[in-house]
Amino acid sequence: MMDASCHLELNRTGQDQSIVSPKEQSTLSCPDINLSAVAFNPGVLIENFKANANISISKDSEKLDIQSTNVPANLTNANIQMNAGGKLLGGELLLPEFDLNLNAPSHGYLVLQGLSLAQLIAIQPQVGLYADGTFDGVLPVDLIDGKVSVSGGRLAARAPGGLITLSDNPAVDQMRTSQPYLDFAFSTLEHLEYSELASTFDMEPSGDAILNVNVKGHTIGIERPIHLNYSQEENMLLLLKSLQIGDKLQTQIEQSMN
Repeated sequence: MMDASCHLELNRTGQDQSIVSPKEQSTLSCPDINLSAVAFNPGVLIENFKANANISISKDSEKLDIQSTNVPANLTNANIQMNAGGKLLGGELLLPEFDLNLNAPSHGYLVLQGLSLAQLIAIQPQVGLYADGTFDGVLPVDLIDGKVSVSGGRLAARAPGGLITLSDNPAVDQMRTSQPYLDFAFSTLEHLEYSELASTFDMEPSGDAILNVNVKGHTIGIERPIHLNYSQEENMLLLLKSLQIGDKLQTQIEQSMN
């Protein structure tokens, strides 16, 4: 559902026969747009989504030849200010403020509150892996030249922590056999009760992301505290596309049956 009140101002000059191309200036303003959705899935399901936006779009035929190549051909300026929020992975996703300007770098930040680690893992389940806990975080987002990047993202588990168990995973078992020096690290994950779990997240405009995770806790059979550091590189754009494949396939099957 969306409701908005908009105003269009259009000025055209030089429409006599001596001027081949008349000059045109126009501005579309929508100062109060309210948007709500029961749910939508950009790769991860977001429910009860609500947003408020202020949009201003301008066009000037005299400036079309000198505008940035990243701005659509019929626009000379576009500015969108918005805030939004919704339910995500048992918690909340908040966009307190985002200022989008097509002619300049744009910045904003996402706030994550009370996300369920168990629900996150369930999106792409791995054989023999279980983990729970509740997370909060902040992801600073930049939009430059039409591409999104994240710099200095932080995620951390709430006290008292949670549980991680890993067993009977074929890939892990193969690594434990081929790389014996990793055996101890994987053995600590068979039943790790963590008290601290924190991570950093950075993503380049290309979608290439680096996730660094630090875990502290105790495991059965080992008296001393366990400290683990883990790093993973992933292209988030390709990952989101892969997460959408199942939904697209289900939709196609439902359409063929109707």
